[in-house]
Amino acid sequence: MVVSLVAIYILMNVALPRYIVEGRSMQPIFDGQGNERVMVNRVEYLFVEPQRGDIVVMENPQDTSVYYIKRLIGLPGETVTMDSGRVFIDGEQIQEPYVLQLCQKTVCDDRTWELSINEYFVLGDNRNASHDSVAIGAVERQYIIGRAWIHYWPPQDWKFFPHHNYNSE
Repeated sequence: MVVSLVAIYILMNVALPRYIVEGRSMQPIFDGQGNERVMVNRVEYLFVEPQRGDIVVMENPQDTSVYYIKRLIGLPGETVTMDSGRVFIDGEQIQEPYVLQLCQKTVCDDRTWELSINEYFVLGDNRNASHDSVAIGAVERQYIIGRAWIHYWPPQDWKFFPHHNYNSE
C-alpha cells in the first residue's frame, strides 16, 4: 500500500507538476498576486506538438532556474511580426480576444522574427508587463515544460485551460 502511494505521488509530480503563478504578465487570466497555482501537463507534449494558443510553463532560456507562464503564439518555421502591437503570423493577423491592451511602442518595437524548425514564440497576455519572446527571443522546444492544464488554486477559480481556437473567430 505504501509503495503504491509513493509511486502515485512520484508519477503525479513528474507527469503533472504544479507551479505558482507570479507576476502580471498573464492578466487577466491570472491576477498576478502570487496566490494562484496551476497543474502542468508534461505528458501531452510527448505525443503531440505544442499548439498556438496553448498556455505553457517554460524555463527561461537565459536562467533555467526561473520559470515563465506564457501563451504560445508562433510555431516552428513561421514568421512572427509585431506591427503597432498587433501580431501577424506569416503575414496574417491573428485575433487575440484575451489581450486587453495592445503592446505599446515603448515595450514592443515593430519587428519580425523568423522561427527555426525547433523554435516557438511566446507572449504574455498582458503584453505591456511581460518578459517574453519580445525580450528574450524565440524559445527552443527543450525549454517548454508543458501545457498549463488546471488552475486549481484558489478553489473558487478552479478551471481547465482549453486550447484557444484561432479559426473560430
